[in-house]
Amino acid sequence: MPTAGEEAARRFAETITSGDRAAALAVCHPEIEFESMLGITGGRYVGHAGIHQYFDDVQSAWEDWHVVVERVIQGPDGRVAIVMTMRARGKGSGVSLESRTAHIWTLRDGMLAHNQLFREPDRALEELAAGGSGDPPAGYELEFEDNFDGDSLDDRRWLPYYLPHWSTRELAAARYEVGGGCLRLLIEEDQPPWCPGLDGDVRVSSLQTGLFAGPLGSAIGQHRFRREAVVTEEQQNVRLYTPQCGLFEVRLKATDDPRCMVALWMIGYEDEPSRSAEICVCEIFGRDVSPGEARVGMGVHPFGDPEIVDDFAAEPVPIDARDFHVYAAEWTPEGVSFSVDRERVRTVDQSPAYPMQLMLGIYEFPAEPGAAHPATPYPKELVVDYVRGYRADS
Repeated sequence: MPTAGEEAARRFAETITSGDRAAALAVCHPEIEFESMLGITGGRYVGHAGIHQYFDDVQSAWEDWHVVVERVIQGPDGRVAIVMTMRARGKGSGVSLESRTAHIWTLRDGMLAHNQLFREPDRALEELAAGGSGDPPAGYELEFEDNFDGDSLDDRRWLPYYLPHWSTRELAAARYEVGGGCLRLLIEEDQPPWCPGLDGDVRVSSLQTGLFAGPLGSAIGQHRFRREAVVTEEQQNVRLYTPQCGLFEVRLKATDDPRCMVALWMIGYEDEPSRSAEICVCEIFGRDVSPGEARVGMGVHPFGDPEIVDDFAAEPVPIDARDFHVYAAEWTPEGVSFSVDRERVRTVDQSPAYPMQLMLGIYEFPAEPGAAHPATPYPKELVVDYVRGYRADS
């Protein structure tokens, strides 16, 4: 006999075919957040008003849509996965869509509250079976974790700016949303460039776990990316999380927008100029994302560290990076190993010998003349499920 959660997920899927809004709302929590392949906004539908908007969007864009449910299963942590095939034909265009997808639903008070969309159904079933486990890997103990379970950013862990000392806190401020168990870092249409005098029209929403900069007008500060850069706004130096060695992982969903890049990287705290190398856990350009493969950048950059030699590559990985995947770097005194979904992809036999901080962000670059692929609608987003840092256990 199906559980109440399994029945709710199935009934909601069936209402997509029937168009029965009352039946859909009966199984949806008032604060539901819903993402769908059939939606046309590119964003999430929030609350009961959002569900009404979803049905309006489906009816305006598609005709003859139909959802076939293949499997519904509840996992050990109470979440529910549903695997289904959606078939539809564009209204007016006549273009057909057939897509086999999966959702993992989180329930609240017995109703559907939040979903994760998977274009690879097997990944959803693997994720459900794992139960979202945060158990430390062998040989490590957890020392930093953010699951973004609340409705605001934890300022004990993150600074919501991108290198503000070379710009201003106002221009370098991240735009983001926290809710439904995820962080969404956003690039919005009215967002200004983060540092127009030095980095042109590049727009960034990024968080970091430390900040070091010298006095106003000095050339002292983290990641001095241009020789002419000077501190334009004084900052309070802070170290929220600056580990030296460990295992660091993020579970995120990238974008395929050709003008965007998402990344988790680490930079030296740089209280001394040579302590400035980078460890790139993952760097994914939207132009390198396709349904069956993504090129994931990983490796180290010396920046200003004379002991480090540049060793970086964009490795082809057989994943759809628009779904959630786990990207990790294991940093030891001997080197750094990089993995995707806990499968090792690359190893670098070099190791920065000083504390580093996390940098998590989405970047939008100016459109290239004659670009073949149009950009996606705003807001552009990097969706993050969790960030974790582990130290070697004692």
